Amino acid sequence: MQPRGWLPLLPILATLAIRLFIGSPLRITDDTMTPTLHPGDIVWRWHTPTRPEPGALVVWNNPDEGGLLVRRMAAVAGQTVEVASGSVVIDGHRVGAAPPAMSLPPTRIPRDHAFLLADRPGSPGDGVRWGPTPLSSLVGAVGPTLWPLGGRESSGLVITLSADVR
Repeated sequence: MQPRGWLPLLPILATLAIRLFIGSPLRITDDTMTPTLHPGDIVWRWHTPTRPEPGALVVWNNPDEGGLLVRRMAAVAGQTVEVASGSVVIDGHRVGAAPPAMSLPPTRIPRDHAFLLADRPGSPGDGVRWGPTPLSSLVGAVGPTLWPLGGRESSGLVITLSADVR
C-alpha cells in the first residue's frame, strides 16, 4: 500500500502553520534582560501579544535599528512613570534601579500604550529612551525558555516589575 502523495508533507505543513500562526523560537543575543534572560537563551515567542499587564515579557520591533527587542512591560495605560535619582518610580512606588544619569519626568501612560524596560538598569532601548510604546507595535509575548533546558537560576529581577534579539 502506497502513502498518499501529500501525507509525507503533513509534518512540514504543520510546522509551517505553527511558526506562522502560533509562535516560534527566539534567540537572545545580548544581556539587557539579565538576570531573567541571558545571551544564548532560546525562548518561545507567542505571535499574539499578551494583554497589557505589568511584569509581562513582550516582543516588539526596534524602532531605530529594526529587529526585535524583548522587554518587560513595567507600566500600562493610566499609570505614571518617573525615572530620577537612580530609581524607577511607578505610581509613586519605587520599583527598581536606574543609572543616576537617566531621567524621565513624570509621564502618564496613554491609552493603548505601555512603558517597557530592560531588566538590567541602563540598558539601551527601553522606555526611558522611547517613552510609552504603542501596543500596536508589540509583535508577541515571551513564553517558556526552551534553552537551556529547565531554565537558569536567577538571582531575581533588577527591576522588579526585555534582551535585544537581532
